[in-house]
Amino acid sequence: MGSGEGWQLPAVLEQQYHIAECLTPGKQMKTFTAFPDNLWCSVIMKEVNEGAFDIYKQIADSGAPHVAQIHEFVQADDRFFVVTECIGDESLVEYLQKCGGKLSEDTALRICIQICDALKSVHEKGIIHRDIKPWHVMIEEENVSVKSGAGTRHEPLSSDVGIQHKIPDSGIGIQPSPPGDSPFIKLIDFSESFDLKRGKPADIVGTPGFQAPESLIMQVSPRTDVYSTGCVLNYMLTGYEPGVIRYRGDRRIELIIEKALDIDPANRFASAAEFARQLGIILRMREGGRGGVLSKIPGFRSWTWWKMMIATAFYLAVAACWVYSYRKRAIYDMITIPLFWLILPVTFFFDLTGLVSRLERRLRMGPVSSAVFRTAFVILCFETYILIANFFTLYGWRIQ
Repeated sequence: MGSGEGWQLPAVLEQQYHIAECLTPGKQMKTFTAFPDNLWCSVIMKEVNEGAFDIYKQIADSGAPHVAQIHEFVQADDRFFVVTECIGDESLVEYLQKCGGKLSEDTALRICIQICDALKSVHEKGIIHRDIKPWHVMIEEENVSVKSGAGTRHEPLSSDVGIQHKIPDSGIGIQPSPPGDSPFIKLIDFSESFDLKRGKPADIVGTPGFQAPESLIMQVSPRTDVYSTGCVLNYMLTGYEPGVIRYRGDRRIELIIEKALDIDPANRFASAAEFARQLGIILRMREGGRGGVLSKIPGFRSWTWWKMMIATAFYLAVAACWVYSYRKRAIYDMITIPLFWLILPVTFFFDLTGLVSRLERRLRMGPVSSAVFRTAFVILCFETYILIANFFTLYGWRIQ
């Protein structure tokens, strides 16, 4: 069967598969939906280059539940084909359209965690996807996933001369649906992915609106996929790329997106696993009802026990100093202690308004310079308090 002038599917594949539809009629490397003779369900058949063929082989061994399962590899007549599961016709784009153009915060967080889980498995093998976008996030039908396990699912192709194939052992395992109304997703299309063991990529890959800035100069790392995933999270929450409309809502989620989309890769989450962990903390707080005022107070936002202990000790110390000043009837301490010990340092150091991070991005500060900058401001607040306290002590301004 041909699909376009001068293009012909190898005979061995025509014998084993019934081609249903060509999904990429305008491209040299074709992608089809097909029906194997020994399976009732459809599959995706992709022609790829040799580099992508090797990448798919590495991914096939991961067993990641949120990566499209790879059934078979076929090499014929110096051409390379990969057969993967056909997840369905609904990508994240269609799912958003069905849901009114954007998703709730909880649903978007759950989907983003699944994307990070998929990326974690491929990053561990040194592979960077390079083109994370809503069109490459597919919605699993019936909220179950088929993943690698014991048993066999496909019979091998005939071992004709010139044919090399590999069919991983596979079986059917049911992955429980995510909690709530969130769908089960799978990441697809690694045909443009890059293996870090090869050094530096020789081409630019990505989709405008979801592409990390450093990829334009052919520099990639796991943080490149983190950037694109942050763009997808913003897209789920607004219906738009972050360059068009940036999400505004839950301040904790805003900070997550800002960190993922930092122009400097060094300031982003170091890995997809770290990204997912922070998303999980926010999701548990929202689902557990630990929101409200307390979850917005620095020291309590992540619900980490040692941070909460330090924050509690600090706030109690400030309160004790204020009470002592009140009993001594020192007006200047009653005003300056909350202002210079609490309000200004905490607001600036933890960037409660978002202005500090914008200033740091404009000044192109890295993690170290940012920490020094914020610490210096806190020290300045304490020094200012000491000067003011000495001034009023000198003149003895007290309530009579």
